[in-house]
Amino acid sequence: MAVKSRCTNFLLRATFTLLMLPACLAQNSYCPNVETIGGTVTLQDGDMVCAPLGQGQLSTDVGSDYLVCTNGQVKRMSCNAHLRFDTDSKICNWRALATCDLPSSLPIVPTGQVPTTPQGPRVNGCQNTFTSEGYTNLAHGTYACAPVRPDDGAFFKGRLFIWCDNGEVRGPVPCRNGYTWDTSVNSCTPGPARCDLSSDVKPVVTSARPPVQTTPQPGPATTKVPTTQQPTTQRPTTQRPTTQRPTTKQPTTRRPTHPSGPCNPSSCRLPSCFCYGDTPIGTPLADTPQFLMLTFDDAVTPQAYQQYYLPLLVQNKYNLKNPTGCKARTAFYVQHDYTDYALVKKLYNDGHEIACHTVHHTLPKGDDPSDFAEMQNEIQGLRDMMMKNTNDQELVDGIVGFRAPYLRVAGNVQFDVLQSNHFLYDTSILNAKTQIGKDPLWPYTLDYVIERNECINPPCPTKPYPGFWEIPLNGIKGDNDFDCSMVDACWVGENANTATEEQWYNFFKRNFEDFFYPKKIPMPLFMHVSLFMRNHNAYTGLGRFLSDMLTTHDDIWMVTPKQVIQWMQDQRPNSEMVGQNWGCA
Repeated sequence: MAVKSRCTNFLLRATFTLLMLPACLAQNSYCPNVETIGGTVTLQDGDMVCAPLGQGQLSTDVGSDYLVCTNGQVKRMSCNAHLRFDTDSKICNWRALATCDLPSSLPIVPTGQVPTTPQGPRVNGCQNTFTSEGYTNLAHGTYACAPVRPDDGAFFKGRLFIWCDNGEVRGPVPCRNGYTWDTSVNSCTPGPARCDLSSDVKPVVTSARPPVQTTPQPGPATTKVPTTQQPTTQRPTTQRPTTQRPTTKQPTTRRPTHPSGPCNPSSCRLPSCFCYGDTPIGTPLADTPQFLMLTFDDAVTPQAYQQYYLPLLVQNKYNLKNPTGCKARTAFYVQHDYTDYALVKKLYNDGHEIACHTVHHTLPKGDDPSDFAEMQNEIQGLRDMMMKNTNDQELVDGIVGFRAPYLRVAGNVQFDVLQSNHFLYDTSILNAKTQIGKDPLWPYTLDYVIERNECINPPCPTKPYPGFWEIPLNGIKGDNDFDCSMVDACWVGENANTATEEQWYNFFKRNFEDFFYPKKIPMPLFMHVSLFMRNHNAYTGLGRFLSDMLTTHDDIWMVTPKQVIQWMQDQRPNSEMVGQNWGCA
């Protein structure tokens, strides 16, 4: 009973169902003495934490790798370039929104608390220490902000700190989310960083750029950073276990290109082609429907169904109906592992979209054509498993959408498999535009290649896929003014796990009114049900928001991503849709 109870508690906090539930039920697995970015801890089976920096990695690489405890063994995994692991949501997220704070359940001093200054005589200082303010000579026990890359911007300054311990530079250690280092009080504090060097710490004038001095940490083998002199404007070269961060400035944003030229309405026409960044013109804005797309990723489990899907979507607790009077719909990106297929069939029979999220919640890298067979097994394999377990051909034929696990796009091979198996769309490519003052995107087709700088979770496809749709993960803005691609990764109130129902309601409504409704761009509400398990207020706040929008507006529709594409292919004014009972069948 104790093991069963422990597994139940684990399910309440897990974000991804790949964390070996059967092993949990079979034995009490754990990983002792694991070195993490925040110190040495004992991990329970299924725990996920940020990995320590490997040799050659810089302080701004914190969170690029993470550790998973599975069956008593620690596996090191990597996020895509530009993303960092977030221990709160257990996904790879934007760097600005990710935190490596250790969970409170782990018996260790939380990261972000100043480590105790070593006792004993002050023997050695740290010469030529690279800090955010340049090279300095730090005395024993002195702290400083860790260095950042030149193009990372002011936001990242002070998010990590280092200190001198008897001649050795310790750290970097991250401050908890929302806090930065303050050298005047030697602590992480809310608000902007204060990294000014004290008057007795003098900058060192040097023309060389030696590697950042960090405590050696265990990690995957990497190429050592050369210690030869480099110009101060050059970024140090490191070898990453995944795609390397570009070392040159990205090109200026412009239209996606195609071998036959840039995408334009004369060369790209609906219903089979739609340009990246374009707006549908088939209906006047005032009579254009506003779509809300609610989706859930991962396994459909009895707990998730009974506690949330059944009351919210099947029993329709909040009376969610479209302008036609027909019940609102959502989509489920389902993985095979731990899914109860009888419940999937119930959701499908209730009118909701079933889409693919792979068999085992994993994909090969997709950087080599030889990955095709494994990719096929994970993507088409989900359809095969669905048929085997439901014996419902109509359900299986309706699986035409795909979302990559962890939002890790797997390059051309992923899209080769999707198109060859007659999928209609993918929804894995991120788009964070509101943070820099740009509008969210409508879905578009991949007839034209996406510009490299428009793909922020590479590798995106580098060749055309005519007629294949992409529903981008438009960023929604958290209460800290930073974009997040999944709702459960957003900053709401003081903390997404403690935010009130009112704070969640206001978060949804503010994004709706500021970024989507003014131009009738479909609003994404993409999430994992584990968000509700961590904070029930997110569930009630979402229910209130959806109910209010659908009952107070006659042009708001809660539909599936597939239905949005169907509307784009055959655009009708809102008034006509109501009269024709659009989307009721």
